[in-house]
Amino acid sequence: MKRDGMLAIEMRFPAGKYHATPWNRQVNEGAVEWPPSPWRIQRALISTWYHKLETEIEENIIRRIIEKLSTPPQFSLPPASLGHTRHYMPLYREATTMVIDTFAAIDSESRLIIAWPEVDLSSEEKSALSMLLAQMGYLGRAESWVEARLAEEAPVLVNCIPLQEGSAMPEGFESVQTLVAMPPQEYLSWRKTKLEKRKSRKLAELHDAAKTNGKSDDTAKLKKKDLGEIEQSLPKDLFRALHADTGDLKKAGWSQPPGSVWVFYARPRSSFEVMPHDTI
Repeated sequence: MKRDGMLAIEMRFPAGKYHATPWNRQVNEGAVEWPPSPWRIQRALISTWYHKLETEIEENIIRRIIEKLSTPPQFSLPPASLGHTRHYMPLYREATTMVIDTFAAIDSESRLIIAWPEVDLSSEEKSALSMLLAQMGYLGRAESWVEARLAEEAPVLVNCIPLQEGSAMPEGFESVQTLVAMPPQEYLSWRKTKLEKRKSRKLAELHDAAKTNGKSDDTAKLKKKDLGEIEQSLPKDLFRALHADTGDLKKAGWSQPPGSVWVFYARPRSSFEVMPHDTI
């Protein structure tokens, strides 16, 4: 039985493949985000809500769920191996480029378990999350089909856990980085600091421009338009930060999405070990 104060989700990949490239890697590097980042899971829930359940689940409920899931979860990773395909994509004027599509190959009946040991949802929140999971069609790229639901039991064994600062790496494990959302209040503090820095930088630019044009520093002031643009430059809260388009963020030069932090996880070194099959 699942003990009080624990939330667990289970996912199955019917096609036997999980396709997802880590934030800081290029698709042709052949890297797979394993375990799926908590950041990606939260974004998938929000996307499912917008596209399928926005009229059935109130925004304040999905917000509460997302905020509670900001705690780094533990994982029970099923056996997997790495695979890839190579194909040519059209560019222009009949030119093509080769794309390497790397994925984690997983038995279609195996279950990935994501557990939050200290998270407890209300019955209303749990019902809404169950609806969201039932409607989630994929995780990662669109061909990465998924069937998800609330786990009826807590995982017997978790084999991928967040590393505490200064803790020793367990024998047989390796360190992997993955994106996790900041706690909501921490994001608000981070945003306030960032906005103040942007205001100071903009004011310094105005002072430099005034000097260049032979004007007094008194003329260099932030206008309402400047303040508005700076305020709009960062999402107002964590929920909105999780909406940001990855392509837009990378074009804008973000090294990682606003509202996210890198967390080190201890993952078994054998996570992608090819297991031999008995032959007759």
